[in-house]
Amino acid sequence: MALVLPRRGPAGMFALECHAAAEMAAAEIDAAGGVAGRSVQFFHVDAGGDPVDVAAAVRTLVDSESKDAVTGWHLSNARQEIAKVTEGRIPYVYAAAYEGGERSDGVLCNGEVPGDQIISSMRWLRTELRLRRWFIVGNDYVWPRGPARAIRTGLQGSDISILGARFLPLGVDDPGAWSEVLDDIVRNSPDGVITLLVGSDAVRFNRASRRLGWTPWLPGSVHSPTRP
Repeated sequence: MALVLPRRGPAGMFALECHAAAEMAAAEIDAAGGVAGRSVQFFHVDAGGDPVDVAAAVRTLVDSESKDAVTGWHLSNARQEIAKVTEGRIPYVYAAAYEGGERSDGVLCNGEVPGDQIISSMRWLRTELRLRRWFIVGNDYVWPRGPARAIRTGLQGSDISILGARFLPLGVDDPGAWSEVLDDIVRNSPDGVITLLVGSDAVRFNRASRRLGWTPWLPGSVHSPTRP
């Protein structure tokens, strides 16, 4: 099985945990007799590079006809390219929360989609904590953009509003860029902030927001710049 995990880039900080989870799952499967009596073996692919290059590495493994499936945790832009390689050939299990809408033949997505994860949480926060006015901060690629659209659509007809949104490229390490985002949030004065940021970018935003004294309601995802 090809195991596609990011070993560099903003999402690289999750590689060790994802690798450990995969190895644990393989051990449990083998202990139960394996897959049709066969042991699970992984062939590792680094998903931290350009999505086209990641898909090319997967293609090499698929073309060898020695791999039975592809799985892993990686960004949606990599998934879109990998799906072109695996479609109609071998199963591809995508194990990350994603924006929804994947229709490629043989691709199984088992992560949460915005309606199950984000919108339902926002409605709960509206009921329980009266958080109604939101600002979105995300990376500028398919996963943050998709949920941002889904959130706006899913909240239609409610009194929950999105005041604004900012999207930054993956891997932005310029403190000035994060300061501009924070300034924009403060100008809009939301009740909370939804972060659709990957790995180290989420860390940078959290550190910048903490310097302003903001308190996270949900670590890494929702912040309140206006409440103690």
